[in-house]
Amino acid sequence: ALQVVAGVLHHQPGVRALFACCEMTPTDLLARVVARLSGVPIDHITDKTFATGEKVRVKKTIELHRTIIDRLAFLHPPFTLEHLADAATDFGATVLAVDYLQRFGHGRDLRESLDGVMTGVRRLALAGAAVLAVSSVTRSKDDRGRNSYGGLNMASFRGSAELEFGADSAYLLDTDEGNSTLRCVKNRFGKPADVHLRFVGEYQQFVAGDPLAAFDTANGTTGRRGNQ
Repeated sequence: ALQVVAGVLHHQPGVRALFACCEMTPTDLLARVVARLSGVPIDHITDKTFATGEKVRVKKTIELHRTIIDRLAFLHPPFTLEHLADAATDFGATVLAVDYLQRFGHGRDLRESLDGVMTGVRRLALAGAAVLAVSSVTRSKDDRGRNSYGGLNMASFRGSAELEFGADSAYLLDTDEGNSTLRCVKNRFGKPADVHLRFVGEYQQFVAGDPLAAFDTANGTTGRRGNQ
């Protein structure tokens, strides 16, 4: 989600964005942005254990991408829609990221709270904001009765059917040994299209992936994965 927001800022110079993350500090989030842009490993930045030349590269990256960084703000607690809306107005943000939905809201009941959160998110979208909302998912039982993230679908978004109906587009992130697919399970205004990616954890970066990487080579062949 953070990479998507940073990408929007890069391609849309007039846009300002507000990122609301309930689990990480603004310092940690900014370090991930800088790691991706600079090509310096994230642990070198967070631990300040720079190899030769990396500290200079980080400083140059910050200066080079100052126009992006200055248009990105991070929400401080409380994590409520009211605070998010006020902060977005003050910052002039038209791109909002909510990470993640289950941590927003006041209701004691998760379903009731999420219904209210999605109503508020839709209100922000109708007011002109682009809202990227992250949701947790519910694990299902596999054929051996074990909890599994396999076979996720629209009904897997945790807590409320309003998450399914309220979203214009919905994606599930499937991962396997670094290969990732943003699987489009809903697209209200167009044809669903999956996005194939590969995650490079060292730089906190998703890069374009090969859709054939999701398949295994048949037994007895030596070709690249997915050719069968």
